[in-house]
Amino acid sequence: MNFCLGPVYEKIGRRFGEKNDTIRLANNLVFTLSAGIVFLLILGTVALVKGNKILAYADYSAFFFLAILLLFFYVSRKVEITIFLGVSFTACFYFFLLIYGGINNTSFVWYYTFPLYACFCLGSKKGFSLSFFLGFIALIYFVVDDNFSTAAQYSYDFKIRFLASYLVVSFFAFVSERLREREQQNLQENQRVLEQKVLDRTLKLTEKNKELEISSTTDSLTGIYNRAKLDEILNYEVK
Repeated sequence: MNFCLGPVYEKIGRRFGEKNDTIRLANNLVFTLSAGIVFLLILGTVALVKGNKILAYADYSAFFFLAILLLFFYVSRKVEITIFLGVSFTACFYFFLLIYGGINNTSFVWYYTFPLYACFCLGSKKGFSLSFFLGFIALIYFVVDDNFSTAAQYSYDFKIRFLASYLVVSFFAFVSERLREREQQNLQENQRVLEQKVLDRTLKLTEKNKELEISSTTDSLTGIYNRAKLDEILNYEVK
């Protein structure tokens, strides 16, 4: 079976216009929401089979939220608002996983995917800022987590290593997206310069063609029509 998302992305481009940034954001949104819906459905089912009902209900709730958000996106066509809601919900959901712990306190690993997701959807600056804020929230929780006996408990060494590695992932996500944005800006600038050159040369060619047309139909000394032009006019009038 040949599975290709090309027709889907072309449909998105026709629906949301021809702006590259808008099309890119729409494509990213559809891809991330669709992937999130599939993974949450699978993970929720696995958690339910293993008897972890709280995690299963949380995964299924997130599944329905993302499905509704995807439907809202197709109906409203509001790309920026949908992205903001999706990223904000993902941040809250990941923080819940960090507090709850999940199966054998392993749900914290999803935290590492957030910087990539945030920079992918929001851009380098906004994505890194939100990733840093989420890391700061985790730091606050690590300071006061001893006061919550029902929450997941992490060792001091784990907290230090987790925060350090999370900041490294956030930094690399920022740099990667920033480089992509600069490359995109350079391509757009080169395209604009090339289009301007083509327009200037087209105007020059148009002016040159007019000069050639005038010189081929008029006498250079008197400025009146020459014999070839007069024959053309006479033939037209005869017809």
